[in-house]
Amino acid sequence: MATTPNTREPPNEACVCYCADCDEAFGIDTESRSWLRIECKSEDPEHIAYILKKPAGRYWPAKWWVRRELWLRKWVKTCSLMRSGERAGFYATLRIGLLVVNLAVAVYVIPMLTAHPGAIHVIQGATYGWWAYNVLDVLAVGTYATFVSRFPAHPLRTIVLTISNLIHIAAAYSLPYSLAAKAFSPELPRNLVAPLYFSCVTIATVGYGDFHPDTACWSLQLIVITEIFVGLFILAVLIAVVAGWINEPPTGPRRRPRFSELLQSGSVTPWPLPKDKEGSAPA
Repeated sequence: MATTPNTREPPNEACVCYCADCDEAFGIDTESRSWLRIECKSEDPEHIAYILKKPAGRYWPAKWWVRRELWLRKWVKTCSLMRSGERAGFYATLRIGLLVVNLAVAVYVIPMLTAHPGAIHVIQGATYGWWAYNVLDVLAVGTYATFVSRFPAHPLRTIVLTISNLIHIAAAYSLPYSLAAKAFSPELPRNLVAPLYFSCVTIATVGYGDFHPDTACWSLQLIVITEIFVGLFILAVLIAVVAGWINEPPTGPRRRPRFSELLQSGSVTPWPLPKDKEGSAPA
């Protein structure tokens, strides 16, 4: 008897159960449910596992997107200043407070250091870096909370924290505006309110027109454009969280189906096949 080899590659046009943490396919879905979030065979709720469509004999594009979710989780767990848990509100307030302190340094301290251009360059570089980090952090955490973790333990608190992200973004973008005050027409006043005011007007897409970047300062115009798009993204995240809360089933919070439950229901078959179930053919 010659045994047909059992490869690690699932059949063509199959919907594959794939875990990004384990980096392996562990099942074939017989009902073609694409992008259903499940728990892998380890039943670890932290693992990122999906049923993926395997078009044209390959599923690496879908795997690539799932592994980006793994990157987002690593960022939230190791690099983010936005902590979850019972003290999430404290950390949110602390972050906004640090941004306001940095804004005060940019508005009041930098003009006092005209005799020390080296110190000015260091403070400006640190301010731009702090601004970029805060924007990236808000985007990563917002994306993770909405599209990866999905099921918040406290939906109302999640909505309040998402609204605070708009304030966070407005405070973060006030930093580059304060550094480029002379590139506005008319020039932004040297106080804490003017950069915050312009940032809030921009993120709300109101556009009063009392302050606007000079047409020659294209870098400042790009910063304004990015704030508009980031603000729209945070608003979309807020709508998604509210919609998920409204659609919550009355019987309690949703739970991802486990691989063992899918096996028992017969809607999923294991992959690779066990050795005693591999195909065989006569010699």
